[in-house]
Amino acid sequence: MQEKLLYYWDMLKKICILLAAVFLIGFLLGVLGANRFLPQDTAQDMSALAQQVIADLPLYPIDYSLETKTAFISNFHLLVCIWALGLTVIGIPFLFLLVGLKGFSFGVATSLLLSGNGVPGFLVVLLNVLPVFILLVPLLSITVAWALRFSFYLWQGYFTSPYDLMRGLLAYTGVFCVFILAWLLLSYVQGFLTPALTKGLLTIL
Repeated sequence: MQEKLLYYWDMLKKICILLAAVFLIGFLLGVLGANRFLPQDTAQDMSALAQQVIADLPLYPIDYSLETKTAFISNFHLLVCIWALGLTVIGIPFLFLLVGLKGFSFGVATSLLLSGNGVPGFLVVLLNVLPVFILLVPLLSITVAWALRFSFYLWQGYFTSPYDLMRGLLAYTGVFCVFILAWLLLSYVQGFLTPALTKGLLTIL
Protein backbone atom coordinates (compact mmCIF):
# COMPACT_ATOMS: atom_id res chain seq x y z
CA MET A 1 0.00 0.00 0.00
CA GLN A 2 2.79 2.39 0.96
CA GLU A 3 4.70 1.60 -2.26
CA LYS A 4 1.56 2.29 -4.28
CA LEU A 5 1.05 5.66 -2.58
CA LEU A 6 4.69 6.57 -3.14
CA TYR A 7 4.32 5.65 -6.82
CA TYR A 8 1.24 7.86 -7.19
CA TRP A 9 2.94 10.73 -5.36
CA ASP A 10 6.05 10.45 -7.51
CA MET A 11 3.93 10.44 -10.69
CA LEU A 12 1.92 13.49 -9.62
CA LYS A 13 5.10 15.31 -8.61
CA LYS A 14 6.67 14.74 -12.04
CA ILE A 15 3.51 15.88 -13.82
CA CYS A 16 3.34 19.01 -11.64
CA ILE A 17 6.96 19.88 -12.45
CA LEU A 18 6.27 19.40 -16.16
CA LEU A 19 3.14 21.58 -16.00
CA ALA A 20 4.98 24.30 -14.07
CA ALA A 21 7.62 24.27 -16.80
CA VAL A 22 4.93 24.61 -19.49
CA PHE A 23 3.42 27.56 -17.60
CA LEU A 24 6.80 29.27 -17.22
CA ILE A 25 7.62 28.78 -20.91
CA GLY A 26 4.28 30.36 -21.81
CA PHE A 27 4.97 33.19 -19.36
CA LEU A 28 8.41 33.90 -20.85
CA LEU A 29 7.00 33.86 -24.37
CA GLY A 30 4.36 36.35 -23.24
CA VAL A 31 6.89 38.65 -21.56
CA LEU A 32 9.45 38.56 -24.38
CA GLY A 33 7.05 38.46 -27.29
CA ALA A 34 4.09 40.62 -26.28
CA ASN A 35 4.87 43.25 -28.89
CA ARG A 36 5.80 40.59 -31.44
CA PHE A 37 2.71 38.38 -31.13
CA LEU A 38 0.19 41.19 -30.73
CA PRO A 39 -0.61 43.64 -33.57
CA GLN A 40 1.22 46.92 -33.01
CA ASP A 41 -1.97 48.96 -32.63
CA THR A 42 -3.38 46.47 -30.14
CA ALA A 43 -0.18 46.44 -28.09
CA GLN A 44 -0.08 50.24 -28.00
CA ASP A 45 -3.75 50.48 -27.01
CA MET A 46 -3.33 47.91 -24.23
CA SER A 47 -0.17 49.64 -22.95
CA ALA A 48 -1.98 53.00 -22.92
CA LEU A 49 -4.90 51.41 -21.08
CA ALA A 50 -2.52 49.93 -18.49
CA GLN A 51 -0.93 53.36 -17.97
CA GLN A 52 -4.35 54.94 -17.51
CA VAL A 53 -5.47 52.28 -15.02
CA ILE A 54 -2.27 52.69 -12.98
CA ALA A 55 -2.66 56.49 -12.98
CA ASP A 56 -6.33 56.33 -11.92
CA LEU A 57 -6.03 53.46 -9.43
CA PRO A 58 -5.40 55.61 -6.31
CA LEU A 59 -8.62 57.56 -7.01
CA TYR A 60 -10.74 54.69 -8.31
CA PRO A 61 -13.27 53.25 -5.81
CA ILE A 62 -12.84 49.49 -5.70
CA ASP A 63 -15.68 47.18 -4.71
CA TYR A 64 -13.54 44.44 -3.18
CA SER A 65 -16.44 42.06 -2.62
CA LEU A 66 -17.43 42.34 -6.27
CA GLU A 67 -13.83 41.91 -7.41
CA THR A 68 -13.46 38.81 -5.25
CA LYS A 69 -16.74 37.39 -6.52
CA THR A 70 -15.73 38.05 -10.14
CA ALA A 71 -12.34 36.40 -9.58
CA PHE A 72 -13.95 33.35 -7.99
CA ILE A 73 -16.50 32.97 -10.82
CA SER A 74 -13.67 33.13 -13.37
CA ASN A 75 -11.58 30.63 -11.39
CA PHE A 76 -14.57 28.34 -10.89
CA HIS A 77 -15.22 28.29 -14.64
CA LEU A 78 -11.56 27.40 -15.19
CA LEU A 79 -11.81 24.64 -12.58
CA VAL A 80 -14.91 23.17 -14.25
CA CYS A 81 -13.15 23.30 -17.63
CA ILE A 82 -10.14 21.41 -16.22
CA TRP A 83 -12.44 18.85 -14.57
CA ALA A 84 -14.33 18.27 -17.84
CA LEU A 85 -11.14 17.92 -19.91
CA GLY A 86 -9.85 15.36 -17.43
CA LEU A 87 -12.85 13.14 -18.15
CA THR A 88 -11.64 12.39 -21.68
CA VAL A 89 -8.47 11.08 -23.25
CA ILE A 90 -8.58 13.76 -25.96
CA GLY A 91 -8.48 16.36 -23.19
CA ILE A 92 -4.82 15.59 -22.42
CA PRO A 93 -3.23 17.92 -25.02
CA PHE A 94 -5.82 20.60 -24.30
CA LEU A 95 -4.90 20.58 -20.61
CA PHE A 96 -1.26 21.25 -21.48
CA LEU A 97 -2.37 23.94 -23.94
CA LEU A 98 -4.56 25.57 -21.28
CA VAL A 99 -1.62 25.81 -18.88
CA GLY A 100 0.64 27.27 -21.56
CA LEU A 101 -1.96 29.86 -22.60
CA LYS A 102 -2.52 30.85 -18.96
CA GLY A 103 1.20 31.45 -18.58
CA PHE A 104 1.31 33.36 -21.86
CA SER A 105 -1.52 35.69 -20.80
CA PHE A 106 0.26 36.38 -17.51
CA GLY A 107 3.44 37.16 -19.41
CA VAL A 108 1.71 39.57 -21.78
CA ALA A 109 0.01 41.36 -18.87
CA THR A 110 3.33 41.67 -17.02
CA SER A 111 5.08 43.02 -20.11
CA LEU A 112 2.38 45.64 -20.73
CA LEU A 113 2.37 46.76 -17.10
CA LEU A 114 6.13 47.21 -17.07
CA SER A 115 6.29 48.90 -20.49
CA GLY A 116 6.59 52.64 -20.03
CA ASN A 117 5.03 52.69 -16.55
CA GLY A 118 8.21 53.13 -14.53
CA VAL A 119 8.10 52.60 -10.76
CA PRO A 120 4.26 52.46 -10.50
CA GLY A 121 4.14 49.70 -13.12
CA PHE A 122 6.84 47.77 -11.29
CA LEU A 123 4.94 48.10 -8.01
CA VAL A 124 1.71 46.86 -9.62
CA VAL A 125 3.57 43.80 -10.90
CA LEU A 126 5.30 43.28 -7.55
CA LEU A 127 2.16 43.63 -5.40
CA ASN A 128 -0.59 42.50 -7.76
CA VAL A 129 0.84 40.07 -10.29
CA LEU A 130 3.64 38.38 -8.34
CA PRO A 131 1.57 37.11 -5.35
CA VAL A 132 -1.06 35.69 -7.71
CA PHE A 133 1.71 34.16 -9.83
CA ILE A 134 3.29 32.47 -6.79
CA LEU A 135 -0.05 30.94 -5.80
CA LEU A 136 -1.36 30.19 -9.28
CA VAL A 137 1.58 28.18 -10.64
CA PRO A 138 1.52 25.38 -8.02
CA LEU A 139 -2.27 25.43 -7.68
CA LEU A 140 -2.88 25.22 -11.42
CA SER A 141 -0.18 22.57 -11.79
CA ILE A 142 -1.66 20.37 -9.04
CA THR A 143 -5.22 20.77 -10.34
CA VAL A 144 -4.30 19.95 -13.93
CA ALA A 145 -2.03 17.10 -12.78
CA TRP A 146 -5.00 15.50 -11.00
CA ALA A 147 -7.09 15.83 -14.18
CA LEU A 148 -4.28 14.35 -16.29
CA ARG A 149 -3.97 11.43 -13.87
CA PHE A 150 -7.61 10.50 -14.47
CA SER A 151 -7.21 10.93 -18.24
CA PHE A 152 -4.17 8.66 -18.24
CA TYR A 153 -6.11 6.04 -16.29
CA LEU A 154 -8.84 6.13 -18.94
CA TRP A 155 -6.24 5.85 -21.68
CA GLN A 156 -4.55 2.86 -20.05
CA GLY A 157 -7.85 1.07 -19.38
CA TYR A 158 -7.29 1.16 -15.63
CA PHE A 159 -11.02 0.96 -14.87
CA THR A 160 -12.04 -2.58 -15.73
CA SER A 161 -15.70 -2.38 -14.69
CA PRO A 162 -18.50 0.20 -14.45
CA TYR A 163 -18.21 -0.02 -10.66
CA ASP A 164 -14.47 0.82 -10.76
CA LEU A 165 -15.16 3.68 -13.16
CA MET A 166 -17.90 5.12 -10.94
CA ARG A 167 -15.72 4.86 -7.85
CA GLY A 168 -12.83 6.51 -9.65
CA LEU A 169 -15.10 9.27 -10.96
CA LEU A 170 -16.43 9.99 -7.47
CA ALA A 171 -12.90 10.18 -6.06
CA TYR A 172 -11.80 12.39 -8.96
CA THR A 173 -14.74 14.78 -8.47
CA GLY A 174 -14.39 14.75 -4.68
CA VAL A 175 -10.81 16.01 -4.89
CA PHE A 176 -11.95 18.78 -7.24
CA CYS A 177 -14.49 19.82 -4.60
CA VAL A 178 -11.57 20.22 -2.19
CA PHE A 179 -9.69 22.23 -4.83
CA ILE A 180 -12.56 24.75 -4.78
CA LEU A 181 -11.40 25.89 -1.33
CA ALA A 182 -7.88 26.54 -2.58
CA TRP A 183 -9.16 28.44 -5.62
CA LEU A 184 -11.42 30.44 -3.30
CA LEU A 185 -8.31 31.52 -1.39
CA LEU A 186 -6.67 32.54 -4.66
CA SER A 187 -9.79 34.54 -5.56
CA TYR A 188 -9.55 36.39 -2.24
CA VAL A 189 -5.93 37.28 -3.00
CA GLN A 190 -6.86 38.38 -6.53
CA GLY A 191 -9.97 40.34 -5.62
CA PHE A 192 -9.16 41.85 -2.24
CA LEU A 193 -5.64 41.47 -0.88
CA THR A 194 -3.48 42.46 -3.83
CA PRO A 195 -5.72 45.31 -5.12
CA ALA A 196 -5.92 46.77 -1.60
CA LEU A 197 -2.14 46.64 -1.13
CA THR A 198 -1.49 48.07 -4.59
CA LYS A 199 -3.98 50.91 -4.22
CA GLY A 200 -2.72 51.77 -0.75
CA LEU A 201 0.90 52.01 -1.83
CA LEU A 202 0.16 53.95 -5.01
CA THR A 203 -1.96 56.40 -2.97
CA ILE A 204 1.04 57.04 -0.71
CA LEU A 205 3.28 57.60 -3.72
